[in-house]
Amino acid sequence: MVLSEGACFLVLEREELARSRGARVYAEVLGGTSSCDARGLYHFDETGEAGARAIHRLLERTGVTVDQIDYVCAHANSSPAFDRKEALVLKRAFGEFAAKIPVSSIKGVLGHPFGASGAFQTAAAALAMQHSLIPPTHNLEDPDPECDLDLVIGEPRPATIRHALITSYGYGGVNAYLLLRNSNL
Repeated sequence: MVLSEGACFLVLEREELARSRGARVYAEVLGGTSSCDARGLYHFDETGEAGARAIHRLLERTGVTVDQIDYVCAHANSSPAFDRKEALVLKRAFGEFAAKIPVSSIKGVLGHPFGASGAFQTAAAALAMQHSLIPPTHNLEDPDPECDLDLVIGEPRPATIRHALITSYGYGGVNAYLLLRNSNL
């Protein structure tokens, strides 16, 4: 893990107001959710069930189905335990579709700015939607066999992204998920 620092901000407003003033709308926030699977500062639920339940609640609330997720902008901070947890949560949440959803992380380029991570990930996912291009995970040369997802590595991948899921994890078992919709499709 490479630590970094930085700041990122996003303007959130009702779509009709943004469009009425001629603003470029990058994405629509459909909803977010969180859960906690704490077992201590560095230990968490090894089944992935708490995170998967949170994702299921988010999808149910927004009316989006697992097969409509076109991209996961992963937390993926390169900590083996957290990366395995994240892969397990995605597999439990998406079942057979988990292997078909492209997953990447911007931290290979950005580093891990801790508190600013979610904002940077949200901006990256919104830009990926706008450019129809999934950013690759850089500096990933030997993926963990337990992280057997559709990892986008090395080169950007062209894709139409209707919905993107942003995942964030923190010490002490904090899990957060944000769902975006491409407002231009």
